[in-house]
Amino acid sequence: MSFFKRYFFPTLLILLLISCTKTDNPFKGSWIGTAETKPFPELLYLYNDSSLLVKMFYSGIELHQASNYSIDGNQIKFEVNQPEFRGEFEGKLEQNIIKGKLKSGDNIFDCNFVNIQPEGPEIVSQFSGFYQLGAEHIIQFTPYALDFSLTPLSVTDFKTGKKRIAFPQGNNSYIAGERMLSPYPTDFAVSFEKGSGDTLKVQFTSDGKTIEGKRLADLDKIIEFSAQNDDISLKANLNLPASEGPFPLVVIVHGAGNQSRSNYTLEDFAALLPYYGIATLIYDKRGCGESEGDLQSADFETLGKDVEALIKAATEYTEIDKNKIGLMGIDQAGYLMPIIANENKDIQFIVGISTPILGMQEQELHACAMRMESDGFAESDINAALEYQKTMFAYLGGKIDSVQFQNASDEMAKEAWSDYVTSFDKKEWINWWRKNYHFSPLEPLSKINIPTFMSYGGQDQLTNPEENLAELSKILSGEEHQHKIYPKANHFMYIAGNRGDFQLTEIKGYPEGVFNEINEWIAEKFGLIGSE
Repeated sequence: MSFFKRYFFPTLLILLLISCTKTDNPFKGSWIGTAETKPFPELLYLYNDSSLLVKMFYSGIELHQASNYSIDGNQIKFEVNQPEFRGEFEGKLEQNIIKGKLKSGDNIFDCNFVNIQPEGPEIVSQFSGFYQLGAEHIIQFTPYALDFSLTPLSVTDFKTGKKRIAFPQGNNSYIAGERMLSPYPTDFAVSFEKGSGDTLKVQFTSDGKTIEGKRLADLDKIIEFSAQNDDISLKANLNLPASEGPFPLVVIVHGAGNQSRSNYTLEDFAALLPYYGIATLIYDKRGCGESEGDLQSADFETLGKDVEALIKAATEYTEIDKNKIGLMGIDQAGYLMPIIANENKDIQFIVGISTPILGMQEQELHACAMRMESDGFAESDINAALEYQKTMFAYLGGKIDSVQFQNASDEMAKEAWSDYVTSFDKKEWINWWRKNYHFSPLEPLSKINIPTFMSYGGQDQLTNPEENLAELSKILSGEEHQHKIYPKANHFMYIAGNRGDFQLTEIKGYPEGVFNEINEWIAEKFGLIGSE
């Protein structure tokens, strides 16, 4: 036999077999999926080529090679052996979906994956914008930076309330599941194409029906400005409609925590207002973004004066109608907005979302109890945490000395619930509490004489809707005050699971119609549309 026949053909046969083995691997490529772990679902990413790489987002496990990986036809097995999580997966490929179980110890969780075609932000960003699908149906698409190599689309449907992440399928098409970061089972699909004049068009398919729409003109009229409160410089933006002003103005008043123009809780609620012909004012809280100052050293009076200074500066612009101003805020903004409204007679209304009416001490005790109950703590643990909170308030009020509070804090540190309360050693937070623990919004609320729209989520784990509305009805009653509970929504007005305030694998979106209801109420108060 010649050298050519002896060596070339066997080598060619081996290469062909290797090639066929790789090509016939039905699990090759990228997959995204959710394991229904407790207390909240885990998001997983798989990349399969010559080996299997696994990433678990909420467990903090970066992309690594799986252990004991094997495939047998349409069956797949692998293990994750990391300090943060140890478990075994077994699954089966069914119509481009891997359906399986993830076992960890004695627990077995449903775990399913969909096949995706990862795209970078440069591809996804070209589809960003607002799209009109009907007279009252607008959807917003924005890139969602999930991973350095995977940028899906964030989808907000302002009619149905759905808030989802849509994953790329190739050819400008995306699919989204029934929860924000849970891609299976598929709830809807979107695809993009260019129409006449390079106008982008979208096809939105759900429940077997396809709706077409086109991208709206971008709202790119933004005025950046600053204001002074004493010696503190505060930065803000005016987001303007595309038409000619002057425009009515809605001031977005931030809730608790670090919030700025680039990251604030009410972003979805503010997004559509310029399309209604209403300008919005978004600012960096003091000590956040580009604003000066220190957030933790400020009390509610000071934060209210910050917003007052920003409103005064905003109304110097001819684009703003200084006689038509409204406030919209969430959470602790409910403590600020009555103060601001009492200082500015041009403010025509207040829109509150999950805004507490109870005083700080009572609100904190309710919030602590509801959070712990939701996270599965026993009643004895909850009661112990509340007693500790009362000890802290007694210290702040001068009823016990620092030694007594320090001793209580040292004992508290041994408990499983210690993260739900403030320890004596957290001096910055203790100082913040000292400034604010006595605050109650009831007095400033009782002085306002403007319309209010106060909405709460029936599943709120921070602000009890029934108790707050009961207090609210005592001081704000009449047709000009609209108060509403959305039964399935939580504190952030999301429809979600146990911890849908931050676990995106649980979030389904907002209550259907909530945006239209609030936006039309605002437009009516500004006289832009007639009342029904």
